[in-house]
Amino acid sequence: MYKFFLLFMVISASFVKADPVPLNVVTTIPPLEAIVKAVGGNHVSVISLVKGGGSPHFVQLKPSFIKELQGADLILSVSQDLEPFLHKSMTNLRIKKRWVQVSKIPSLKLLPFRHNCGCCGGHGHHHKHEHKHKHNHKHHKDPHLWLSPINGIALVDWVVARLSLMLPDVKEDFVANGKTLKAEIHKIDKENKALLKDIQKVPYVIVHDGFQYWQKHYGLNQTGIILTPGESQGRPRSLDNLMKKMKQAKTKCVLKEIQLPTPLAQKVARETGAKVYAVDPLSAGSYPELLKTLGQSFSECLRKGKEYRDDLKAGEEK
Repeated sequence: MYKFFLLFMVISASFVKADPVPLNVVTTIPPLEAIVKAVGGNHVSVISLVKGGGSPHFVQLKPSFIKELQGADLILSVSQDLEPFLHKSMTNLRIKKRWVQVSKIPSLKLLPFRHNCGCCGGHGHHHKHEHKHKHNHKHHKDPHLWLSPINGIALVDWVVARLSLMLPDVKEDFVANGKTLKAEIHKIDKENKALLKDIQKVPYVIVHDGFQYWQKHYGLNQTGIILTPGESQGRPRSLDNLMKKMKQAKTKCVLKEIQLPTPLAQKVARETGAKVYAVDPLSAGSYPELLKTLGQSFSECLRKGKEYRDDLKAGEEK
């Protein structure tokens, strides 16, 4: 009887499906890492090549990166305009079949680079990276696509579908995780809209034009850019024109990405009576946390500008 019991247990065990080996996913930036991690759960092992505080524009392809890429089941990047360090090396690494540029996902809504947005003295917007990647962006798209919650939702749906194809036995887990993540994104987006509603018209300037998706989604009033891409010091004439406009518009909010140097932003703020606030578009936390933190940062900066303008108006009415 005992032998029959053992035989039954062995046969039964043969029909039990073992948990699939976690997929190795390599992303280029923390927001992509966060979305994949939230959808994949324990079924994926995911890393970001660029860590929090780093800039994908100027990262070099290190030997440790190559090792991670060669061992990946799936590689996610944004576009050549954001991560040139990766794109120029992929052919040599012979791993292009596992590589997806998310900017090419049809469901994402992409915006063109702004060539002349009335900022920086009205000069054209041409991209010239320090890594000698030179071209204008007349036909290129702004790569900071994850800063639109709408695109965030689309990315979640795509990741759910892609991981489900790769590990169909746990598709239900991916679908459930994706549904939870999208609910969190919708919740934070709704909160941000309420938080920013009464300060949408308050003018602000930014060091680098990396928040076009965020600005347009929330209807904000960005009126200037301190640095066009590739610049490190700023052109004197452009800066003079920008600061003149800031004084005329009573602009007191200057936003600076933590990945960029501070001195020039401080100089502009000092000469216009504005204040510099740091923002991080590549936060290493969860994707909903990134959206929430950005909402709080923009709100804090813009409310200071609103208070200044309200005080001036009150003084003029006395």
